Amino acid sequence: ALGVRNLIINGDMRIAQRATSKTGITTSGYYTLDRFNFVSTTDETMTHEQSTDAPNDAEYSYKFTVTTADSTIDSGNYAQSRHVIEGLNTSHLRWGTSNAKTVTLSFWVKSSVTGTYTIGLANDDFNRQYVKEYTIDTANTWEKKTITIDGDTTGTWKTDNDRGICVYWNFAVGPYKHGSEGWQTPATAGNAMSTSNQVNFVGTTNATFQLALTQLEVGDTATPFEHRPYDMELARCQRYYHIRHHAWRSNPLRLYAGTTGSHYVDASAFPVTMRANPTATELQAPSLTGVATGILSVRTRVDSVGIAGSISGTGAYSCDNFTYSYDAEL
Repeated sequence: ALGVRNLIINGDMRIAQRATSKTGITTSGYYTLDRFNFVSTTDETMTHEQSTDAPNDAEYSYKFTVTTADSTIDSGNYAQSRHVIEGLNTSHLRWGTSNAKTVTLSFWVKSSVTGTYTIGLANDDFNRQYVKEYTIDTANTWEKKTITIDGDTTGTWKTDNDRGICVYWNFAVGPYKHGSEGWQTPATAGNAMSTSNQVNFVGTTNATFQLALTQLEVGDTATPFEHRPYDMELARCQRYYHIRHHAWRSNPLRLYAGTTGSHYVDASAFPVTMRANPTATELQAPSLTGVATGILSVRTRVDSVGIAGSISGTGAYSCDNFTYSYDAEL
């Protein structure tokens, strides 16, 4: 195949804009590696990290370490690493039609806990789900897994900038979320996460699980992992999340006591076009010159990110050196 083959962004685990490691993780969220979301309703505590322990042909892996175990998984609970592919990037698969294309998922995995694990694919509503078992045969050894998946000819699959396909690797799944292998429409959306054979990886303190070189591509054969240039992969990640330091100074504005001044960072200043209107979070407060108090709030607009503050001083002021994260994750 020519051109970009891998539908997974950051499949080689190189981009980590948020952090390279994070301890004490007990809830769902994006913590370290870009585009890989941890989803959990179980009671374990984990450490996530970008690890240099990786298979040949890779520099990094995504490593999960259980620091506090959850030995008994409640019926409806589950934990997984999830990668969500935007519908604009999956529309050519034609899923939900009679022309649905076959895809192949390949990845390298290493764990201290052997046994049967499961991967899954789902649409945006999780009312169409695919489950497949794979086996980790040898503890603490890199193994490559390849799974070919017939395209789904039914269901509704987004083809816009919303969630197209969710791909996930399960760590633990309670009985209420068990389904069978293959495509299925669960009676309750999201209730076919795995088979009943899925091991409870989070039930062992100090257990480790690592993923590397994850690839989803069209066809019934796994091709060698597609190594894309770093700048290309970073830009693809920045469509969903990026951090910007604004070493920018406004033209001095003159305000009077009790009035409000506003600064706007236009979306054209972003490194790439974001998937949707982002949420802005202040990471470093700006320095102000000429007033007694600083920027107090953030607001987001469709065409720009507005940074507004109530100013208590009088006279001209300017604003400089502020850092924000911009989040448009799926």
